[in-house]
Amino acid sequence: MPNIQKFALSLFIFSASLVFCQTPALKDRIAGPIDSSRRVVLSGLAHPDARPEFDRGAVNPSMSMGYLQMMFKTSPDQQAQLETLLAAQQNPLSPQYHKWLTPEQYAGRFGLSSNDLRQISEWLTSQGFSILQTARAGNWIAFTGTAGQVDSAF
Repeated sequence: MPNIQKFALSLFIFSASLVFCQTPALKDRIAGPIDSSRRVVLSGLAHPDARPEFDRGAVNPSMSMGYLQMMFKTSPDQQAQLETLLAAQQNPLSPQYHKWLTPEQYAGRFGLSSNDLRQISEWLTSQGFSILQTARAGNWIAFTGTAGQVDSAF
């Protein structure tokens, strides 16, 4: 391989490693207080077996919902960065080859900001839920409550 190609390849690898080493602070995605009166219906998230023919009616509002999870999607910018990282981790020529992230490293780059996680946890608590766990990767919160609380909050 001619020296100029080796130099160009080395420069590319060095530049790519600088991009992957930078961990800018996560941006808050929740711009203000959570407004319980504003709701959005999300489509396409129901389990395939959740069909009308299986509906047995409403449950008792006091029924315990033992383990609920609220999952958080990456922002478009985070998703693009994640896809770039995943490709680099699979590329033997990349300095990121097989260098996996810890959950905390993932959270610092691709999770929610600590402020957003705090706001969501506070909102869930204000709705009567109890927080069970926050993912180390910053991409979900587990909580518990009753069917009535779920109906009221969501």
